[in-house]
Amino acid sequence: QSWRFLRLYDLEPPEGGLRADYLASGGKQPEQIAASRADLVARATAEGVRIDEERYLHVDNPLLAHRLMAMCRDEPGTDVPELSALARVVWAAKFTRGVRTDILPELRLAVEDGGLEVPERIWTRLADRDDHLTDRAYAQSVSLDGVPRLRVRGTIVAAWLPFAEVLASTRAALALTTRP
Repeated sequence: QSWRFLRLYDLEPPEGGLRADYLASGGKQPEQIAASRADLVARATAEGVRIDEERYLHVDNPLLAHRLMAMCRDEPGTDVPELSALARVVWAAKFTRGVRTDILPELRLAVEDGGLEVPERIWTRLADRDDHLTDRAYAQSVSLDGVPRLRVRGTIVAAWLPFAEVLASTRAALALTTRP
């Protein structure tokens, strides 16, 4: 399975850990670890983000970043950043600068350093531990997996892929909906 940006995966321990330990704990062979790293680099490169192996040292629980993106995505206001821009800023901060995206002040600083403004009402809601999106089971039940996608009349189009692939898949999905 391809690596996906901020995939909502199980972490042991839930607070994450050192990347080297995380990779070694999966029981993967060295060539499998190398293949996973190559896939990650390819996905990041397709989005114009580089991975700094010297700084990207910690595997974070992605739920906080997921919640931020879901709140911005679902916000009815027009003063929130566009989802793909927000995702790129978070991704670049994590992989290029080693920012801990599971720590609210670090996540907020990364977004602001990336030149984006998220309204204070969203940051306040994100800090609220009783917010319904804090519940991991609920987050999974509403497909809050952090994977950018489009829905074209019931067809899911993966939007984390390079733009040409997203465009081709969108056109194919549209063609399916126009057939009698």
